[in-house]
Amino acid sequence: MSNLYRKTDLVGSWGFEGWTYHCVTRDYEVRALAEKLARMPFHGFDTESDGPLLVQPKWSKKGKQKHKDFINVYRSQMVGFSLAFPDRTAYYVPIGHRAYNAPYQPALALLRMVSLTPGWAHNLQHELVTLHQQGLPGDHTLLRDSQVSCWLANMHDGNGKYGLKELTKNLCNYEQITFEGLTKGANFGVLDPTGEEAVRYACDDAIAALLLGIGSEPVIQSWGLKDWYLDVEMPFVRVLRHMTDTGIPIDRTLAQKLGDDLSNQASKAAVKFRAQFDADPASPKQLQTLFDRGIWPTEGVKRGKTGYSTDASTIDHFSGYLPDGPGKEAATLLLTIRECSKASSTYTTNLVVLADQYPDGRLHPSYHQTGTVTGRLSSSYPNGQNMPSRSDVAKSIMTMFAADEGMTFGSADYSQIDLRVLSHFAGGVLQKGYQDGTDVHQATADLVGCDRNTGKTINFAKVYGAGAKKLASTIGCEVDEAKRFMRQYEENVPEVDRLVRRVVEAAYDRGYVKTLAGRRGVFDQMPQRDRALLRQKFRAVDEGKLTMDDLFSAWSDERKSFNLVCQGGASDIVKKAMVDLYKVLPAGMRIQTQIHDDIRWETAESNVESMELVRDTMEAAWPTLRVPLVADPKMGRTWRDLK
Repeated sequence: MSNLYRKTDLVGSWGFEGWTYHCVTRDYEVRALAEKLARMPFHGFDTESDGPLLVQPKWSKKGKQKHKDFINVYRSQMVGFSLAFPDRTAYYVPIGHRAYNAPYQPALALLRMVSLTPGWAHNLQHELVTLHQQGLPGDHTLLRDSQVSCWLANMHDGNGKYGLKELTKNLCNYEQITFEGLTKGANFGVLDPTGEEAVRYACDDAIAALLLGIGSEPVIQSWGLKDWYLDVEMPFVRVLRHMTDTGIPIDRTLAQKLGDDLSNQASKAAVKFRAQFDADPASPKQLQTLFDRGIWPTEGVKRGKTGYSTDASTIDHFSGYLPDGPGKEAATLLLTIRECSKASSTYTTNLVVLADQYPDGRLHPSYHQTGTVTGRLSSSYPNGQNMPSRSDVAKSIMTMFAADEGMTFGSADYSQIDLRVLSHFAGGVLQKGYQDGTDVHQATADLVGCDRNTGKTINFAKVYGAGAKKLASTIGCEVDEAKRFMRQYEENVPEVDRLVRRVVEAAYDRGYVKTLAGRRGVFDQMPQRDRALLRQKFRAVDEGKLTMDDLFSAWSDERKSFNLVCQGGASDIVKKAMVDLYKVLPAGMRIQTQIHDDIRWETAESNVESMELVRDTMEAAWPTLRVPLVADPKMGRTWRDLK
């Protein structure tokens, strides 16, 4: 285990040994617990709820609906909550079991007190929604999230995950009772809450949150991240709760009609494909015959154990760059079949299935603050970051998301934010271009000797670590030509490759790199690698024998470390902007979601001033950045209007 996410003090003096467990069911016990809570400096906190599971819009091979492994929080009922204190005492307060519950009003008063006193909960965003369901205020500034603090301190389960039970097992050497093992398929609320195993199960989560908070926050402090943690990451938890509550409206009638239309388009294209090419478009084995018959070229196509690749990037390349003829038509038909089938099954009727499970009929995605290494927000049910956006099919899907009567949507997207972060660190031509307000993509094109679109692709290829092969595939040229573009770029914009060297050397020296906010991206295997070989490669670049693009494989730690600096810095800015915006939201305006670098909100149709508020807030989010931030706000009735 890396010393960057060592077990710290979670084992030994701060382990799971020596705890006492209590079930609180009587009025005087609730009052005594409230008095103890007031005396204690901090606590661990967790809730237990019952309710329907959130069903996935998918069916198993046996015809059964699949479901998530946790309940639909907007249709759930809290059945109890637990507290853990640093004196090694833990308490479970049942309020919704079939029997043996604490008196409800005193317990609710205690719960309100818990939410307004210092403590930790794991996945606090979920707990805040649960508290809100109990009628308690949603902005609880003293509760902290042990999941976020562990993520910030890089204290994970050994596989980059931050689930409570996995962390407890890996960092605390303690394996908790599983829900399935305890309930045997029943709901938690039907159990006797005074039973030893039920009390231990409920209390262990609160103990774990306490231990993980105690263990991770000193690491955050030592890394100089305490202010960022308290001023941005913790308020961001509340922004996500606000977004989850807001939800995304969907036009059910339009979604169902669009799903039927797309399914028909896919079926017609499949019939045409079979008739023209005597192959089943759903059969990889039969698609291979198109290579064998010379309909598709094999040159430059990846080959695996089962034959030449027919993945999305290959077929998309054939559709865009093959000359008119059978090969191009086959690729275009296959893309239509795949896109329409996926859109029909994933982005239309299935979204209606999700929305229909909530009381307000809106989509309420699960947002994951700790889901990526870079810090970018991710989401699921649905995955908003994976929504199609460019094709005609994607545009039709965007019309499904329509504002309610009298309301409108707003969207503001940061312009070239990753590249601006790169230029902040690199200086030179790019930085000056942004400071002077010039078109940096055209400037790159002029320096390299290509058109603007290629210049734009090259700029972002440097940010994301794409190599010459990827560049060639994207812009439709030979690999040698793409290498020439890359070499020209390195000669004319040398500060970018100097930055790459600095970042990679830092990762070799100390095993981590830093984002704008000082967050650490850990690459703890790099300090053990051969420094002499790295220096040898750099000398080859200096002598013109290699380009920087030749040095590292596409997904090497070297590329990842540089990419993390740029993307991680961009995510810092977006997160800070959302926290700032949340603080100044006027009545009637709500942040709806965030997709990549795009912040979306909803407000009354008459509130055109919201665009200026969002733009000013986003552009002022990082005043120490050496280049200006630019946000472009739009308003419209549907998501399609925002593009």
